[in-house]
Amino acid sequence: MTELTFENPFRAPGRWWRGNLHTHTTRSDGELSPDETAAAYRSLGYDFLAITDHGCVTGVSEVPEGLLLLPGVEHGTVEGDPPRAWHLVSVGMTPGVPPAGGDLATLHAWVREHAVFSWLAHPYWSNLSEDECASLDDVRTTEIYNAVCERCIDRGCSDSAWDYVLDSGVRMNAIAVDDAHTTGDFGRGWIMLRAGRLDRDAVYDALRRGCFYATTGPEIRDLVLDDDVLRVSTSPARSVRFLAGNLRGACTWATDAGPVDSAEYRFTGDERYVRVLVEDAAGRRAWTNPVYVEHNAGGD
Repeated sequence: MTELTFENPFRAPGRWWRGNLHTHTTRSDGELSPDETAAAYRSLGYDFLAITDHGCVTGVSEVPEGLLLLPGVEHGTVEGDPPRAWHLVSVGMTPGVPPAGGDLATLHAWVREHAVFSWLAHPYWSNLSEDECASLDDVRTTEIYNAVCERCIDRGCSDSAWDYVLDSGVRMNAIAVDDAHTTGDFGRGWIMLRAGRLDRDAVYDALRRGCFYATTGPEIRDLVLDDDVLRVSTSPARSVRFLAGNLRGACTWATDAGPVDSAEYRFTGDERYVRVLVEDAAGRRAWTNPVYVEHNAGGD
């Protein structure tokens, strides 16, 4: 028998909330003011937003009705030869605590002490190796998609590094973000988070549990395990893919009869994980967090 060892957001109570966890304003290197940024995201239908300016926690003088604002910050340092850019993004800092500066060890220590939830930003853009992506033992989320890195130098998607980390036995979830610096970056990558209410405690709890999926447009509507078969339902798509490590996985493709909106994967017995990747006709993608797999030898 096969058992899932992740919290399935598609079976969790509550509803879906749309949010972006990485964006910038004029407080660091963004185009719009904090108030303008918050208003722009609310006008796009976002339910929560983290403004994560470089080296400072940015407030908003008037938060739009219906938008939950999370305190956030992005820390960065460059180390090594060739240079690697270590950027850690965090939300939920203690009010009044000054952001960190310095080398990676200093930044990492600050994150451990003061942040509620943190992740590794844009590993492909940062030139990080797969082993480096897994090296921070308490940072277990990364950006699978970063819109500004994709727009600027086509290094926004980090699927390969993510699969390497997972196939190495390290558990890591993933988010999609705008990392918006200009208005052209707004609304290109986000997460759909499952929670019973829209407040900071509920959002932080869902983030820590991995109760979300990442997307640039497609919807993932259901995910269920039934008798060693993983089934997924989606919005109309060009393909639905199951990634399960080296030499494992499956793809279901649209046909002349129409797009695909459901697919299934039967476990072979030796997977560490399975994650689902959905791509629509426009090339937009959505990613589930990994289903971590435990196999029991017989029995119920």
